[in-house]
Amino acid sequence: FYCDRTAKTTTRLDELTGLDVFSAYFAPDNSLILLTQSGPEGDCYDIWTWQPDSGTLTQTFSQLHIYRERDDNPYGFQFLFGSPLGLYITQDGKLSVLDLCTGQETPVEGFSLTQWDSTFLPNPSGSKILFADYDYAADSLGIARLGVIDLTRGTFTVLDREGYDALDEGNLSWFDEDRVAIRSSQKDDYTECYLYLYQF
Repeated sequence: FYCDRTAKTTTRLDELTGLDVFSAYFAPDNSLILLTQSGPEGDCYDIWTWQPDSGTLTQTFSQLHIYRERDDNPYGFQFLFGSPLGLYITQDGKLSVLDLCTGQETPVEGFSLTQWDSTFLPNPSGSKILFADYDYAADSLGIARLGVIDLTRGTFTVLDREGYDALDEGNLSWFDEDRVAIRSSQKDDYTECYLYLYQF
């Protein structure tokens, strides 16, 4: 639904756009980014923008295969709710940043999903994506590498970690827009806690 608080109206988006809208959210310019499902089995997305003031509807991407991590060879489009940007992963693990408002596609040099273990972890604004690589022989999480994609710049930064098995690392997350947090404790004393912050 689209709620116009000035006009005091609430209208279904499919009535306003003529589309069967799967998901919708505002872009920074106050236009709406709309997702519709397509393909013979509904396994693709079409991306649209809709301008509430003018009623202009524009398609920016079509027939984007949906990324599903559980697939044997996952590839396709991964959308980040609330962000005007999305990711497209090719079948060989290469990645591009898609601008859902303009239709622009920017390859991320030096990145291959096949080299990373974790799923996508966006920062609060959706402008950066965190990946991690784990040492499964470690006693705790064993986060051996951190990688961050800056979606606005199309860059990928990698940090190799040392001493990650010295403490009992229990949680990996974003601390704020630019810093990644790893929370840990002593292996024999869980009352003494530590916080690692990495700025990207």
